[in-house]
Amino acid sequence: MWPIILFAFGVFISLLNFYLSFIRYPLHILRGGTRDSFQWVSGFPLVGTVLIVLALLLDGLDRPLLIYIGLFALLTDTGGIPWMIGQLTYSWIVGRR
Repeated sequence: MWPIILFAFGVFISLLNFYLSFIRYPLHILRGGTRDSFQWVSGFPLVGTVLIVLALLLDGLDRPLLIYIGLFALLTDTGGIPWMIGQLTYSWIVGRR
């Protein structure tokens, strides 16, 4: 049972990171806020990724639904390894020009 709790917490952290990166600022602007009044906050880098992978390795590899949900959460986790690799690759390509 506890791997499912780890998984759920990891998915929550991953979606929270996505919210903090892409959704929170536009909502602030829609509510009449300004860029100067907005305070940027950081999520929890790598925490969601580690929890999801750990939970899947412990209990979820025989559950296809958990694998699909986990992959979706990993791809949306802006503090996770896929985004870090993408950002490093982008910086490397742009830096070479």
